Amino acid sequence: MAVLFAMSPFAVFAQTGSQTCSSNGYTIITINGILTNKDGAISNRDALKYYFGKNYNGEPLAVDYLHNESHLAGLGDILKSIYQGLFDSETVEDYDLVEMLKTASEKVATQKLLLVAHSQGNFYANSFYDVVADKDGGVPSQSLAIYSVATPSSRVAGSGKWITSDTDKVITGLVARIQFTRKILPSNVHIELQEGDSSSGHGFSDIYLKYQGDKIVSGIESSLDQLKTNNVQDAQKPCLASPKLSIVHKIEGAMFAVADHIANGVSFVAFKLPVAIGRAAVSIVNAGVEKVVEVAQAIKETFSNVFKKDEFQLAQVIDLSQETQLDQSGQASRSANFEQCSFDTQKSASHSKVIINEVAWMGGSGGGGG
Repeated sequence: MAVLFAMSPFAVFAQTGSQTCSSNGYTIITINGILTNKDGAISNRDALKYYFGKNYNGEPLAVDYLHNESHLAGLGDILKSIYQGLFDSETVEDYDLVEMLKTASEKVATQKLLLVAHSQGNFYANSFYDVVADKDGGVPSQSLAIYSVATPSSRVAGSGKWITSDTDKVITGLVARIQFTRKILPSNVHIELQEGDSSSGHGFSDIYLKYQGDKIVSGIESSLDQLKTNNVQDAQKPCLASPKLSIVHKIEGAMFAVADHIANGVSFVAFKLPVAIGRAAVSIVNAGVEKVVEVAQAIKETFSNVFKKDEFQLAQVIDLSQETQLDQSGQASRSANFEQCSFDTQKSASHSKVIINEVAWMGGSGGGGG
């Protein structure tokens, strides 16, 4: 179930709904990063909304959000981020993207649409753009743009603007070191963190808007100014057609509903998951154990630098060379593959094991998500 995000075949758009599409006005939609609950997504939207009035350039302005949901108590987010990073230059079509498109079809009521994405939400913003720009039932590219904040991506679809601080330890300290086969967009601002700030320097509202609010607003306004109306979208139909939901998508939704409920009742730090999830992670990465170990090494060194500690409690070490037996309670047998561990940051990662870690500091509603 941890790889449901990679299974969903994308559905075509369905012309449904009663909403109309106005050529007069603008819509800004925020997309959060990983480990952000609905309240956190709303908080991000409200933080940005604070900087704008109800009108822009004499036209109505709506600011709303699309919730990039967290799955499997955050583990699904980590695996999904790895997958999206590996295939950053391609459109990643998954369950959550379809859900965002469905929600967007219900919320967007103007031709001119700007996506403001934070962190991992930028992968979704790029895929959103790829799927709807100049597509039947979508949005003409002249009316659609992206503004990226703290982006782990190598691109902004549609050649949009971005802002990333060189003191953002999640992006420049972790993601930039992993990179896989790509190079991410370079940092272009410096945020001097103060006492009491999150040491990750990554939050949407508590870091980026707090210290670079004027620059972000200027970039957003510049992006809005470039949007144009079109004669393609029908004023009597939704601006964005709702995607047809496939049977597979509906099954995924039901499975997530159960799996997320169960996972949320499990300790955040120490997951006791079947070895199948570990193998799924390796399958998704598809870059060999050496690359996954490199990811683990970068994560543990970043943790060491951020928190100034030499040892951290990680979720699990999964030994890929053995088979795991499940007992009747569904727990993995600790005698073979699963052992709770402490990871000494002064030692190198073992090449015989893969570490899957829950990077809690990358997200959370207080910092605007990862």
